[in-house]
Amino acid sequence: MDRGNFKHAIMISYADLASNVLPDFVAKQKAKHGDNFHQLWFDRGEKESQLMRHIVERIPANDGLKVFICGHGNIGIEFVTDDSESRKQTLDDIARFLIYGLGSRCIAKDQAAKTRINMIACRFGRTPDGTADKIPAVMLHQKLFKRGLYVEVEARTESIITFRKKGEPETPRRTMGISQEKKEESEGKAYSYTPRRQYTKLLCTCVQGNAIAQFKSYDAQHADILVNDLVGRRFLWAENVVNEVTKYLNFSHGNIVGDGREKTLWQIIKWFENGRDPEALKERFEKVLSGEGVGLTDNDFTKHRNPVSAMFAWSEPKTAQLVRSLLQKYPR
Repeated sequence: MDRGNFKHAIMISYADLASNVLPDFVAKQKAKHGDNFHQLWFDRGEKESQLMRHIVERIPANDGLKVFICGHGNIGIEFVTDDSESRKQTLDDIARFLIYGLGSRCIAKDQAAKTRINMIACRFGRTPDGTADKIPAVMLHQKLFKRGLYVEVEARTESIITFRKKGEPETPRRTMGISQEKKEESEGKAYSYTPRRQYTKLLCTCVQGNAIAQFKSYDAQHADILVNDLVGRRFLWAENVVNEVTKYLNFSHGNIVGDGREKTLWQIIKWFENGRDPEALKERFEKVLSGEGVGLTDNDFTKHRNPVSAMFAWSEPKTAQLVRSLLQKYPR
């Protein structure tokens, strides 16, 4: 269903998140949906799912319904938290809430597109290990599907944030790639909801009675990508490359990467996050192992820079080992 056809919306969050992080989002939804927008609270426990059921029962079956699940998330984390990150809702908690709250609305497989669960949680659609099975959004969709609840689940592979600087108005909202967020993680941040980069939205849905997941295109000239097709598996590989390389980088030098080879890796993954081309990412990695490089110093990662290590080392430098191990996992 087109996003503009969701006439009704229900937002479920912790109260502190709604007041501290989401007031602009709430205002937007109230303006868009009017009396068809409802807010529910994890703080109030199970009775809120009962209230949700009463709301849902009054919504015509053919009207589109979007349910926003809001909380702080991260890569591969199977829960969302309140703003203080002291309380959480696990995937099982969320599934249980939705199964009761949506009642009989979602029991027909061919009506799945009329009800969309939109996860307002950072990286909830991102792979933690290069596979689709461990993506929290996919796991949630599977839990609902196996219980006979046929809905769509939408999530982002990136963080959904914006920067605020003291004394200045809020900057335009955007999603942010992990490489850039790693560099600027000490800045003040607040959540946002505007799509930015191609194929950073994951949509789990039902097609011909089967549960599938796909990377959505923001450009009508490019098709959506099924995560289990070869192209989709390469996207999963590339996103996991960003995960692993970002963990490897050291930003201790005045919030910048000090080492030349790490700087090269950082340049490569930033370039991928802008262009979103997994095959080209693979080719750039291959170049740093061949000595061709990508434009910065220390291009040949296979050579030890320390003369003693170059003479006596029995293995490649650690950076080369990392790159080679990631390349070995490239889907073919």
